[in-house]
Amino acid sequence: MEDNNSTLHVHRAHHEMLPVWFFIGCLLLFYGLVILFVGIREFHHPPAVVLAGYHASLWGGIFLTVFGGGFTIHFSPRRKRKENQGASDQPKR
Repeated sequence: MEDNNSTLHVHRAHHEMLPVWFFIGCLLLFYGLVILFVGIREFHHPPAVVLAGYHASLWGGIFLTVFGGGFTIHFSPRRKRKENQGASDQPKR
């Protein structure tokens, strides 16, 4: 019976788990874009509610889009890979 520990170690070295914050950022970005689209539509055709002048869906969509995009970029797997490559290129002291 052959031991597969060495092949499993090599396989794990090439694949990393994605952080949950990356997926949360993707969800926030998606929901932000949807709400932003609805907010733009409501800006031109305001609903018949008392506080329609505040355009809450427009501001909420902008907020979610900005923070979702920030989370997605900050916790992106490509960014982490570039940081790890940069750290390995520097000489050890």
